[in-house]
Amino acid sequence: MLSLKSSIGPLGDFTHPFEVLEYTGPLNYTPGASNVTGAVNLTQTGDPSSQLTGPIQFRKLPTNRFDELLLQHSVWTNASSQTIHIGNDIDSFLRDLTLKTNYYGFVDFDDGDPNTPDADYGSWVLSIDDSNDSNGNGIPDFSDDVSSTGARPPSLTLTPGGANLSLSISGTVGRTHEVQQITSLSQTNWATVSSVTLTNDPQSVSLSSPTNVTSFWRVRVM
Repeated sequence: MLSLKSSIGPLGDFTHPFEVLEYTGPLNYTPGASNVTGAVNLTQTGDPSSQLTGPIQFRKLPTNRFDELLLQHSVWTNASSQTIHIGNDIDSFLRDLTLKTNYYGFVDFDDGDPNTPDADYGSWVLSIDDSNDSNGNGIPDFSDDVSSTGARPPSLTLTPGGANLSLSISGTVGRTHEVQQITSLSQTNWATVSSVTLTNDPQSVSLSSPTNVTSFWRVRVM
């Protein structure tokens, strides 16, 4: 028997058969400064032939970026290659401040089962667990600031080459690396002269050779 209640009181008891569907699986994500992008690969519990896959994106709430994210529109695919549209507009995903590593919220499908004539299975609850905490600050990498998560320190090699210099950066692929320059280590006004998101490890950046002046370079991982 299923008993339904609301803020105004009981809505009635239902004794017909029903089932609670559950999908589980990995969420691979890449955190950004203002959003989190990734992909899910979910399999129905008890029915491995039933799957949901597709991209997923969250926007961090600027005033509460560690603990509240907004799910964005997206399109997933089921095992029959049918598309399922996520139509969330105002639903927030919240970090459980007791468990610390769990995020939860609603996923609203336009139609959760295209095989039936009417739109159904519209609202689901998605729970995300992330025990990754690269810098040990108590905030999972999922919503932590990008500069705080565990990109390895870059290794640099500077090579002269005519009018330009070649700076080889060995670091974390997918992370943005800012190249900064200064003429004296006694100063603090480092100037950003180049910015690159690594697609290879290592990756080379061309720099203008300084003219009649000493220069120093460093790389900041964003």
